[in-house]
Amino acid sequence: DEATKYDEKREKEREKKEAFWGDAKVTAIDSRSPEVTSLTFVGPTVRAKGVEQHVTLTVVASQGAQIDDTRFVHSEVFVQDNVEQVLRGLYQVVTLYELQSEGLVRARQRVAAFLQDSNEPKFFAAKGLAVALYDYNLKMRRASWEA
Repeated sequence: DEATKYDEKREKEREKKEAFWGDAKVTAIDSRSPEVTSLTFVGPTVRAKGVEQHVTLTVVASQGAQIDDTRFVHSEVFVQDNVEQVLRGLYQVVTLYELQSEGLVRARQRVAAFLQDSNEPKFFAAKGLAVALYDYNLKMRRASWEA
């Protein structure tokens, strides 16, 4: 039924977030709209380990295009707010998806991080350029929703 499918999708989202944040344990995910996702997790901060934190991810721009029959590129810009750490980040994520075979997609992803706080001395020195780049290689297989 639909409720079970939603719960399974949320669990997959939790697994994905924890895979990227190895020291964090996601305790709640709320994605009522396509543009905004709120996460509650327990993870380290600069001052302490195991702190409950709340992060909101807001998509501010999104665009994609099919390159050919087997490749698709997608770019997304989002703002990440962490309430407890009083942090705001701006990120651009560009992902190239490539169909390898039926049910298997490989993706290359680059995440660019930009400074957001104009009170930060390095903000003006960065001149709007990314201050960090992260590269990921992903492999995705079709999953069955059947139990």
